[in-house]
Formats: sequence, structure tokens, C-alpha cells
Amino acid sequence: MAIFMILNNEHSPTRRLSALQKNILIILAALDERKPGPVPTKDLEKLLALSDAKPVYGPNLRGACHRLAKAGMVRTLRATNLQLAVELTHDGLECAALLYANERQAELDRQKRKTSFVLPHNFPTKPATDALPIILNNQTYLAWRASYVIPFEGTPYLLLVQADGERVRLHGDAISVGQLYLNCYNAGLPVQVQINEEDSGG
Repeated sequence: MAIFMILNNEHSPTRRLSALQKNILIILAALDERKPGPVPTKDLEKLLALSDAKPVYGPNLRGACHRLAKAGMVRTLRATNLQLAVELTHDGLECAALLYANERQAELDRQKRKTSFVLPHNFPTKPATDALPIILNNQTYLAWRASYVIPFEGTPYLLLVQADGERVRLHGDAISVGQLYLNCYNAGLPVQVQINEEDSGG
């Protein structure tokens, strides 16, 4: 609850974080997920250079880290060789974890916008005589056929007609529904793409 209060407060220091400070927190959260602990600023500088189009110079990075430390987001440490390192505080980890989750979702959305594939079909002219088992979203269905439905209103979904005649609708974005459709196709189910769902008569 506290993290949402922090991020939704217009006067919160989080809203005043620079792009560099946010990127630092995101990288620290990603590293903390694998191995918690202090991160040398030299390593941060290298990782920022890989993830950001703008060059990040040592003095700017160290200044951003000190401002984060002043805001209570990180603590600064010195190694035996006097190299500066930073570590997320409890409050910093909460903030960084949310920023990291948002960035991962944004990256996933960017990848989906660039994804393109052709949906095949193999809908037979005669009704199928045998239902086939298909696992979708970790659940097993016994289905006659599947349709990628593009409704006039709303989002696309996969329509499964099961062996007992019951219809199951699996909703999602265009890419995730397309992947479910391809799973059905690869399993040998009769599949097709259609505009709107036909009246089931019931």
C-alpha cells in the first residue's frame, strides 16, 4: 500500500526523479532480483551505457546516486579500494521494483507491437468427428474446433467449442490470442478466423 501512496502523490519525491535516477533504480532492481547487494558505480555506468541512448558520465552518475541516497532510496558505500558502490534501501527497493515492473511491461508491449505472424487455417468442409485434447493457459480442454474471433466491439478472443457443445472464450490481446490459436492449429484442431461470433442458437 505504501508504494502506491508514494507514487500517486503529486508532491512525492518519486515524481521528481530524473530519467537517469529512474534508470539507476530500474537497473538496481533487476540486479537485486538476481543477487542482492551493493553494486559498484563503475558497473552501473557500463550497464547504463548499454540500456540508454545518451552517454552517462561518471560524475553525473555519482551525483545522481548521491541525490538518491539523500532521498533515502539508496545507501552509498566505499569498497576497500575506495570504489563507490550503491545499494537499495527498503524504501528504494519498493520504488525500484515498481519502476522495473513497469519497464518490463513496457518492453513487452513494444515487442508485441513489432510482432507479426500469419494465422493459418484448416477448417474442414465436414464436421469433425473426434474431439481433441488441447492444453491452453495450463488448462486442458476437449474441443471440436477453435476460432480466432474479431468482434465488432471489444477485444479479440479464442472461441473453443468443446465436446459437450459448451463454448469457452479465452480473452487477451491480439498476440496472446494468436498464440493460443496457433497452439490449437499445431495440435490438429480445426481452426478459423472470423468476424464476430455466430449465434449458438441458445
